Amino acid sequence: MNKLKLLPIAVALALLLGGCEPLYFYSPGESDEQPPTSSVPALEYDKYLSEYEEKWQYRYLDKEEQAHYGAIYTTLTDRFDTDESVTVGGETRYGMRVPLPTPLHTREEAAELYNAFFRDNPRFFYVDTSYGLEGYMLDDTAYYDTLVLAYTMDATTRATADTQLMQAANELVAGCPEGQDAYWAELYLHDKLVEHCSYADAAAEDGGYDTYPQAFNAYGALVEKQAVCEGYARAMQLLLDMVHIPSTLVTGRSRENDQEHMWNLVTINGQNYHLDVTWDDSEDRLRHSYFNLTTALLERTHSINDGQAGIDTCTAEADNYHIRKGAYFDTYERDAIAEYIAAAFLAGETVIEMRFAPSKYDNALLFLKNHGLTRSKVDLFLPDGHTPLWTYELLGERDQCILTIVKES
Repeated sequence: MNKLKLLPIAVALALLLGGCEPLYFYSPGESDEQPPTSSVPALEYDKYLSEYEEKWQYRYLDKEEQAHYGAIYTTLTDRFDTDESVTVGGETRYGMRVPLPTPLHTREEAAELYNAFFRDNPRFFYVDTSYGLEGYMLDDTAYYDTLVLAYTMDATTRATADTQLMQAANELVAGCPEGQDAYWAELYLHDKLVEHCSYADAAAEDGGYDTYPQAFNAYGALVEKQAVCEGYARAMQLLLDMVHIPSTLVTGRSRENDQEHMWNLVTINGQNYHLDVTWDDSEDRLRHSYFNLTTALLERTHSINDGQAGIDTCTAEADNYHIRKGAYFDTYERDAIAEYIAAAFLAGETVIEMRFAPSKYDNALLFLKNHGLTRSKVDLFLPDGHTPLWTYELLGERDQCILTIVKES
């Protein structure tokens, strides 16, 4: 006869961008011969299926994993107004115990489930990065039948915070272009988020998640208007979801300083692109250097972590910002560059961004550094008697082969 083991077991859980907390078990009596049943009521796991069945990570799960995902979604939705006392990492917290439709057997399964769910659902920002598992051992096999989630705030506070989040998100989405292809909605939301949010240096450098937890989620970016890369990415995901543009989160590192980083992968007009809103908010200056990049372009400055579901190699270029705008140049021809600048100037632009083929970047840099020559060339494409091109500051990004001229104030 199979016997249930008695000893509690503590194990560390690997989390997406959070810390590690111990796993713990119920300890059934020696005479128990059947696995104990969860004390949490059974759930209708697909009750809200229509709300998440098209989400990015959900589609990469197998049927059993999808049922677990549904259990989390149902619990968080149906019991949003409920405060339950749970223990995670030896601490008693506000939280929720989620009964799983079938037991998990490894910590890796639990981590994959947790990561998949919270990569899809930025609105559940009040769930902590630490979680626990409850279960039992049978013939040296673990049966984790309950996922224990901890909250960062009580029910009253999170209700207020959720209202604030959605109010802020709706205000940004309200002006989104309609009746055009997805590129224009994405561009609008990208620019609005950069304008709306500033990078939270203190969270990145001093306290981290423990001191500034909201900087790592959509609430921080949209309500508090301060976030690190994770907050930007989760806020952008929420906004895109509201206008029915598929997206997910990507984790990796900066090649410049090897720091952890997060950004989005988006589907625009049927093709996937990398979108890094954080790096387009440089010193509170809007740019589009990381708007809809191929993997090859992205990997000039980013490395992508292995083992992320749904993160494929992006090769499409049609909806890259500079290509779509006609601001990509694979030529030494100064007249072509000057003609583009003249058209942008006549359109009232005061920041003119251009991307160049790597072999053409240095020549373009020499041309644009010669302000007098550039302005005289641009003048050839302006109507007679028109005000000449303003004096400008020249900004360069060699890694991405981007040159930008900015009107001097």
